[in-house]
Amino acid sequence: MAIETSNLGSDLSQYPKITTEIEENQIVEKAMMILARQRKELLRINEAQSKQLTEQAPKVEGYDDLMGSHGLYSVAEAAKTIGTGRNRLFDLLRKAHILNGFNIPFQRWMVYFEVKTTVRSGIEYKVTYVNPKGLVWINRKFKGKV
Repeated sequence: MAIETSNLGSDLSQYPKITTEIEENQIVEKAMMILARQRKELLRINEAQSKQLTEQAPKVEGYDDLMGSHGLYSVAEAAKTIGTGRNRLFDLLRKAHILNGFNIPFQRWMVYFEVKTTVRSGIEYKVTYVNPKGLVWINRKFKGKV
């Protein structure tokens, strides 16, 4: 089956003909109006996005600082970020099977926590801390559930 290419583009009868210079000017004028309307809309969108970026800049900077930090946060500090208390967050984490009964994370969740051993009055205690990645994760997982 051969494709006939000799007639491609040669049949211009399907397109309306511009008969006068006035019609051509009207077409150009209409195109310019459409372009002006599109430009106005793009400028509006650009302004809205610039405003949003300006408003979110401190949050982004804070997030970058947080993710760049190598510090650990107590569970009480992590709880404050979602607007609850230490004991309630411990309870939420235990009910979600993230922490065991001794408030130690299960192995699967250790990427978000660090457990340190401390000694007080000659007794060893294990203390769970939240790393920066865990702080963001806790915010996403539990914000609005407290």
